[in-house]
Amino acid sequence: MNQNQKLVCRICGNNHNNKTFVAKEMMLGLKDEFTYFECSKCRCLQIAEFPEDMSRYYPSGYYSFRKVKRGSVKSLTGFLHKLRVKSGILPGYNFPGSIVDTLLPFRNTAFLKGRVKDTDARILDVGCGNGEKFLEPLYRAGFRNVAGCDPYLEEEMTGSGVPAVYKKELSEMKGEWDVITFNHSFEHLANPLETLQEASNLLIQGGYCIIRIPTASSFAWQHYSVNWFQLDAPRHFFLHSVQSIRYLAEKANFELQDVVFDSTHHQFTISERYKKGKTMKERSYSTTFGRLANVIKKFKFGLQARKLNREKRGDQAIFYLKK
Repeated sequence: MNQNQKLVCRICGNNHNNKTFVAKEMMLGLKDEFTYFECSKCRCLQIAEFPEDMSRYYPSGYYSFRKVKRGSVKSLTGFLHKLRVKSGILPGYNFPGSIVDTLLPFRNTAFLKGRVKDTDARILDVGCGNGEKFLEPLYRAGFRNVAGCDPYLEEEMTGSGVPAVYKKELSEMKGEWDVITFNHSFEHLANPLETLQEASNLLIQGGYCIIRIPTASSFAWQHYSVNWFQLDAPRHFFLHSVQSIRYLAEKANFELQDVVFDSTHHQFTISERYKKGKTMKERSYSTTFGRLANVIKKFKFGLQARKLNREKRGDQAIFYLKK
């Protein structure tokens, strides 16, 4: 049996002509090496072997576990925040809100638009971390029936005035939910099909499972290969393609209703840094001129990202699965 035959795709079961790659851990600067392979059938890029101990790659300072800094919802800033979030999610919320949404869109929650009818929606975020970027803004905007679960939390966060965040696996969660989100967490999971089946069991009929992930169906993966920053070895176990998500959705009794690409300049700015051997922590500039050049570069790459999104070739996407 040759090397390719040993590499069986965990998504579709294909074991022929799967191409291997060696990627390095670059975000923390450890540069440990890991083997990945791309399925020749469903095009899912996946790690060949799951590391036995992932704690080395999720240190205590990992960004999604940092303490939440809560502001006052009674301040002017708090009022504008509430307006931004609501107007970005609820169609026709109000005229001032539509103006605010156009000028200052709140991208962390806007992907819920069209899938949430009102602030009573029951929303569960899986792999939520501390909840700061998604659950906290929703709660402060008046969405009270939101919660999150993450087995890697140091402690649960529950109580009055905060969204509930549980130190649990999805399989341990109870109740019925209108929307279940995987907000850049699905790529970290070792059991994607089982996870989607569990999500389906918790959703109401007609409910949505929304998955935001980096995708191998992208220019960035084709162009940068293992220097693509969203490969993020070894934390990202699966870099799904549109085909592999469609395959999983059908297996888990979902309809893949829509795919929206929402990539940013990072697919270029950080991947270019990795290409030069620089890690995420290393600064790419040291002078005022360098900072200015960096701003210009981000703007230029931002325009390219928008073009790729329109062409459905950006390096991250939102998958809307309906039960």
